[in-house]
Amino acid sequence: MAPSVSAKRRRVQDLTESDDENRPPSKEPSKSSLSGKLQKLLVKNFMNHAHLEVTFGPRVNFVTGRNGSGKSAVVTALLVGLGGRATITQRGTSIKSLIRKGEQSATVQIHLSNEGIHAFDAKLFGRTIVVERTIRMSGGGYKIMSSAGRIVATKFEYLQRILEHFDINIDNPTTILTQDMSREFLASADPKKLYAFFKQATRLAAIESDIRAIYTNLDVAKRKLDSKSGSIAASERELKTIEDRLKICETKQELEKKIQKLGHEKSWIEIRDLENAKAELEKRINTISHKATKKLKEAQNCEEEVERLEKAKQDAEISSNELHNQVKAAKEAVEKAENEQRNAKKDQMALQNLVRNKKHEVKTKWTEIGQLEAKVRERQAKCMSSVEQQRAQLEVQLAQVDTQIARLLQDRSDSDLTRQQFDKELEGLNARMADCNQQLYRNQREMAGWRADISKVEAQRGDRLRLFGRHVPEIVQAVQRETRFTVKPLGPIGAFVKCNDPRYDAVVETVIGRRMTSFLCDNAHDTLLLRRVID
Repeated sequence: MAPSVSAKRRRVQDLTESDDENRPPSKEPSKSSLSGKLQKLLVKNFMNHAHLEVTFGPRVNFVTGRNGSGKSAVVTALLVGLGGRATITQRGTSIKSLIRKGEQSATVQIHLSNEGIHAFDAKLFGRTIVVERTIRMSGGGYKIMSSAGRIVATKFEYLQRILEHFDINIDNPTTILTQDMSREFLASADPKKLYAFFKQATRLAAIESDIRAIYTNLDVAKRKLDSKSGSIAASERELKTIEDRLKICETKQELEKKIQKLGHEKSWIEIRDLENAKAELEKRINTISHKATKKLKEAQNCEEEVERLEKAKQDAEISSNELHNQVKAAKEAVEKAENEQRNAKKDQMALQNLVRNKKHEVKTKWTEIGQLEAKVRERQAKCMSSVEQQRAQLEVQLAQVDTQIARLLQDRSDSDLTRQQFDKELEGLNARMADCNQQLYRNQREMAGWRADISKVEAQRGDRLRLFGRHVPEIVQAVQRETRFTVKPLGPIGAFVKCNDPRYDAVVETVIGRRMTSFLCDNAHDTLLLRRVID
C-alpha cells in the first residue's frame, strides 16, 4: 500500500531539514540561490499523486521512497511542467495519460528562482517565476506568473525564452536522466549509441542541425543579395528615368505657372472690364432712376390735381343737391301759389319767372358738372398714359441691362471652367511628381541601409574586439588604464580562444555561449572593481 500524501510530504521535508542541519556552514552569502534554480514543485491529480508539494533545498536534494510511491512522478512533473512531451518522460504516449485515474484534469506548478545578475526581467517577475501547466482530456495550457501571482504570459514560446535564458535543456540527458535511459546507457557497449548519447548530452547534434540551417539561410541570403544587386542597377536606371521625367515635370510646371499667371492676368482684365461696364450701367440706371423719380413726381402732381377736381366735383354735387332742394321748395311754393292763385295773380307771374330762372340755373350747373367730369377723365387718361409709357421704357432698359449682366456672368463662368480644367491637370501632374519623389526616397533609404550594413561589416572585420560587443574595446582600454587591480583581468574570453580547424569555430562559440564576452578575475576585489569599470 502506497504511503499517504501527507506522509510523503513530511518525508521530503524531513530529508530537506536534515540535509540543512548536517551541512557544514557555508562561506557564501545568505543569498545563495542562483537564477533558474528549482524552488518548489506543486502537483495536483498528476499520475498517482492527488496533491503533492515539494520544497527544494538550495543545494543537493534526495527523494526516497518505496517502489510505486511516486518518486519518478516528481521527475516526470518537472519535465512536463517545463514543456516536455510525453515521449521523453518514457511514462506514456500522450500527455493526457499522465492525469490521475478518475480525474478530468491535472496541474503542475514549478517555482524558479529569479535572483542575481542573470535574472530574467526582474522588474516584471520579481524574485520568483511561477510556471503552471494544466493538462485536460481535451487539451491544456500554460500560465507564466510573477512572484506576486500576476499572469504575465500564456504562450509556450514565452516559456521557451525563459528556459533559453536560464540555459535549461529538458531534453538533454545530462539535465534530466530517466531510469530507462540510465539503464540503456550503462548496459550499452555500442560505440555508435554511446557517441549518439555524447552528441545529445553535449548538444552537438542540435548544433549540427543549427549549422546546417545557418548554411541554408546563408545561401538564401546570398541569393537575395545577388537579386538585390541586380535590382540596384535597375533602380538606378529607373531613378535616372524618374529624374528626366522630373525635369520635364519641372519645365512643364514652370510653363503651367506662366499659363496660370497669364490666366490670372486675363481674369483680372476681364474683371476690370466688367467692373467698368458695371459702373457705366449703374450710371445709366441712376440716370433712368432719376428720370423715373421725376416722372413719378409728375404723376403724383397729376394725382393731386385729380383729387382737387374730385373735390370740386363733390362741391358741385353738394351745390346741385342744394339747388334740387330749392327747386323742390319752389315747386312747393308753386303749388302753394296755385292754391293762392285766385288771391295773388300778380305774385303768380313773378313766381313763374323765378321758377324759370331757377330751372335755367340748375341746367347751367348740370352742364358745368358734365364739363368738369369730362376734364377730369381727360386729365386722368393723359397722366396715366404718360406714366405707363415711362414705365414701359424703364422696363425695356432694365431688361437690356439684365441681358448684358447675364452675358458677362456667362463669360466669367466660362473662364472659371477653363481655370478649373487647368487646376485639375496641374493637380494630376503634382500627384505623379509626388509618387516619383516617394519612390526616389524609398530607393535612397534602401541604398543607405545597404551601405550602412556594408560599412558595419567592414568596421567589425577590422576590429576583432568589437565582434564581442560595441563597447568591449572601450572596456578593455579602461581595464588597462585602471591601476587598482591586484591582477589585470583577462577578457573577453573569446579573444583568447582560437580553433586550429575553422570549421569548429561556430561549434565552440555555441557551446561556450554568452561566456565568450566574460572576463576572468583573480579575486573578489578585482571582480567588484571590474563591475564598477564596466558600469
